[in-house]
Amino acid sequence: MKSEKEAAPREGWSSRTGILALTLLVAALLLVGAVRGRLLGTPLERDEGEYAYAGQLLLQGSPPYAHVYNMKFPGTYVAYALIEATLGETIEGIHFGLLLLNMATVIVLFLVGKRLFGNTGAAVAGASYALLSLNPSVLGTSAHATHFVVLPTMVGLLLLLDASKSGRPSTTYLSGLMFGLAFLMKQHAMFFLCFAVLFFSWERLRHRTSLRGFLKETVLLMAGLATPLAFTVLILWWAGVWDSFWFLTFSYAREYVSIVTASEGLVNLGREFPRVVGPSVAIWVLAAIGLVAEIRDPESFRKRLLLLFAGFSALTVCPGLYFRPHYFVTVLPAVALLAAAGVSPIARSLSRAAGVPWESVAMGIAVLALGASIWSQYLIFFRFTPKEVSRVMYGLEPFPEAVEIGRWLRAQPGKENPVLVLGAEPEIYFYSGRRSATGYIYVYSVWENQLYADSMMRQMIREVEDSRPQYVIVEFVPKRLQGWTAEFLNRSYMLEGRVDMISSAQTEYLWGAEASTKPGRARRYLYVFKRVAE
Repeated sequence: MKSEKEAAPREGWSSRTGILALTLLVAALLLVGAVRGRLLGTPLERDEGEYAYAGQLLLQGSPPYAHVYNMKFPGTYVAYALIEATLGETIEGIHFGLLLLNMATVIVLFLVGKRLFGNTGAAVAGASYALLSLNPSVLGTSAHATHFVVLPTMVGLLLLLDASKSGRPSTTYLSGLMFGLAFLMKQHAMFFLCFAVLFFSWERLRHRTSLRGFLKETVLLMAGLATPLAFTVLILWWAGVWDSFWFLTFSYAREYVSIVTASEGLVNLGREFPRVVGPSVAIWVLAAIGLVAEIRDPESFRKRLLLLFAGFSALTVCPGLYFRPHYFVTVLPAVALLAAAGVSPIARSLSRAAGVPWESVAMGIAVLALGASIWSQYLIFFRFTPKEVSRVMYGLEPFPEAVEIGRWLRAQPGKENPVLVLGAEPEIYFYSGRRSATGYIYVYSVWENQLYADSMMRQMIREVEDSRPQYVIVEFVPKRLQGWTAEFLNRSYMLEGRVDMISSAQTEYLWGAEASTKPGRARRYLYVFKRVAE
């Protein structure tokens, strides 16, 4: 019977490979710091705006789901609140929080790679993830929930490497706790929980653990998985938002993920996957080679871990079949680890031919792959301004304009009065420091083909009319809301401002009489209405 490759050979940091590995890790962290630091001021996009506004409300004492109606679990809201409390309620503070989070994830992935592959693989895994998660192809410069999923997942995986062999109670529980925290960040992480339970159970059975011991250890892991959610449920129940939480995160979420058909999902995947891979195709090729190498490898601890982790990571991208670019962030740790696995067979073959140490060849291959990715995105990483990066990534979405509208609203008197954004830019609430007139901070739920659309629309209209917002910002209005919107605005509002998005580089802001008199020549408009005495 062949012995298993349970772990990589022990290699000290003072060895040649250790020094090379640490050098590549430091270079990757410096790259992350330089690029993310230069782009700290990139305007928030709408998901970031939602999290920032929800975090802002948390700091004001408003619980999740009381004034923000969304299907996501509250973990990312809490994470944003912590960032805002410590680093400031600013764009720069939020993106600096992402910078620190991303650096921490790179380091943890480096440590996982060290456990599985030794120094060389650690360097390749950590540096690969640093670059993959930075890529605009996965909207990597924006602080999406998927980044907040990955860090606790990787900490959980690092602990799971020990727990699956030793069954040590504290390590087992803490591993489950980390995976449970990842689930709180976004429901897509449920597949990481499935991975943890399956892999842990498989390994403990292989170690011939007694049935009683196996059940005790598995229950301990699952207790760790359940603790964050159980604690959250108790808090939400105590805060009086349980009904809203259940409806939004279970009932509505179930409808939301059933909107896209299988055929539409395949179209979405076919459109987005090549874009995700494109800038870092060399790293993905190494990962594909690593996947084949692991499949062909004799039965081993590493093989079981990597194949299971890659499979469940791929599943995290699939709920709803939307395949949006930032969804792929959760699969990037698996890609980085497989890239580390793929470098080794190539390097060993080349080293035999060249007569040089394979570790040096492996580092050279990694540097070339990473360098190709950096070169393909040189302008975004090192030349474009934060506003230009926003335009490259998101086109003519009004994210830079939202900053100016929010700043204008913040300067107006009556800060205690709510405002309404008809469209999908909750970042305006965050910038302005104003409350939304309704918990529906997006109008998407009104036009979606789902069971609750009508009741959501009626609730939204009722909340808006009861709160009588001081300002209404109109970005777009779904067809089914157009009649009510026209009547509502005509009854009590007058045009106060107009934002003319003429091109990606030119926007005009018109206020007062000029907003209604100056001819428009823009590709896209936003309108600001002010409530007048009725």
